[in-house]
Amino acid sequence: MSVREAAGAYWNHAKPVLPFLLVASVFIDIFLINSIEPTSPLNLVVWLGIFVGLTFAVLLGAYLFWLYIGGAVRRKRGES
Repeated sequence: MSVREAAGAYWNHAKPVLPFLLVASVFIDIFLINSIEPTSPLNLVVWLGIFVGLTFAVLLGAYLFWLYIGGAVRRKRGES
């Protein structure tokens, strides 16, 4: 089994966990935002944007990695 096939197999087991990771990251973001004492409403908006953006970036990166791995495995097997 190649590294890509192994990563694809691992990802297939990890996919069901993604909704829980999303919920956990949102709660962590809320906790971190609440721990910040905003000096102005703009500061809070900036921090909210940073945390939501990072959460989205992590999930999008994981999804794109899954698409890449899945496509590589299918191409190796000769599937379309």
